[in-house]
Amino acid sequence: VSTEQEICQQLLFDGYVQSFVDFYHLTHRADPNSVEGTKKTKIKTTLDDMLFIKDNLVNAEKSRRGGNTNGVYNAYNKLADMYMKQMDWKTSIFFHEKCLEVAQLTADMRAEMMADHALGCVYQKMEDF
Repeated sequence: VSTEQEICQQLLFDGYVQSFVDFYHLTHRADPNSVEGTKKTKIKTTLDDMLFIKDNLVNAEKSRRGGNTNGVYNAYNKLADMYMKQMDWKTSIFFHEKCLEVAQLTADMRAEMMADHALGCVYQKMEDF
């Protein structure tokens, strides 16, 4: 059994169904940084990254269940930052948009501004503005 499989099984065993779904999709997809025109290869995820992804997805799910929107925002923001460092722009944008949704749902203007700024930074790095 691979480490990915063990983490997936543990997420389900512990009752974190949404974290399992997200973890599976994040670790079983085509590499977003593969060269255009070549065959898409499965993304390679290090053990440290897998554990970081799992921990933050679980923190977001626990926080959501407990009504801790700040915890959800922080967990998604950490994931967005990790993917930005890896130059996985689409995934970084996905998690920054999740942060923006959380901020808007709670009318947290400061968090909304931070999420908008972070999204702008990703688009700037992509030179898509």
